Amino acid sequence: MDDGAKQYRVKPSYPKPAGGFLAIGPRYAGELVDGGTAVRFVHHGDRDWTELVPIEHVEAAPDPPTSRRRWK
Repeated sequence: MDDGAKQYRVKPSYPKPAGGFLAIGPRYAGELVDGGTAVRFVHHGDRDWTELVPIEHVEAAPDPPTSRRRWK
C-alpha cells in the first residue's frame, strides 16, 4: 500500500469470493483504483494477494478505531 491508503469497511452486500481474505465490518487500509470505481486491498502488504472490491460495497471509515474496554 502506498502512503495514500485510507481506511475502509466492507459492507454486508459484498459477495466474498472464494479465497478472499476480507471480512465484513473491520477496517482495512485500501486505495482507490480504476478512477475511483473500486478499492484495492493488499493482505498484510503482500502485493501477490490482493482483493479488489467495487466502490458500492465499501464505505469510508475515517474515524480512528476506539479502544476496547479491558477487564482487569
